Amino acid sequence: MRKLDLTNNQFGRLTIIKEVDRISKYRRRWLCLCDCGKTIEVCQSNITNKHTQSCGCLHIERIKKSNSKYHNIKSGTPTYRTWSSMIHRATKSYKSYKTYRDKNISVCKRWLSFENFIEDMGERPRNTTLDRIDNNNGYFKNNCRWATKEQQQNNTSWNKHISFDGKNLTVSQWGRELGVSVDLIRGRIRRGWDVKRTLTTPKLR
Repeated sequence: MRKLDLTNNQFGRLTIIKEVDRISKYRRRWLCLCDCGKTIEVCQSNITNKHTQSCGCLHIERIKKSNSKYHNIKSGTPTYRTWSSMIHRATKSYKSYKTYRDKNISVCKRWLSFENFIEDMGERPRNTTLDRIDNNNGYFKNNCRWATKEQQQNNTSWNKHISFDGKNLTVSQWGRELGVSVDLIRGRIRRGWDVKRTLTTPKLR
């Protein structure tokens, strides 16, 4: 039986140059030239059944096209804006970069891709923002959550906890508890007031 000669035939983006290996009667490998200029060795079965149509460049182009379309669709959504803001905060181009760098806070490599970020976190729920559970660690799946403004304020590094009268609350929570502003409590603490005086002294009208 005469073996099939595929030399100079084109399949997809691949043009057959020559046979380079013959593992068995029905398993042969061919050296192919891709339209992009790269060469690749491909099994004959992958060529004839159209499983391999390029050196890999076709697959890459399809991914880029898909990602581009995906970004265009999602770029105006709250989730995309949150992701974009997160990336900027931890890069040199953003004004808060020095603070993040000093605290060794960064974005994990997986989340440099918006697709991975939304796969891990899902769409941003209404009236929430992205919050780091441990403010001393960076942005990654196990350290982030969608949190309400109240939850995030209670989790910020400047919102210290104050223990008094059997309760351990943040400054924001004490403010709501006593019906006074957060700035009032912080101002008293900055002036050196003790906890009891800070929380029990009525505010001036």
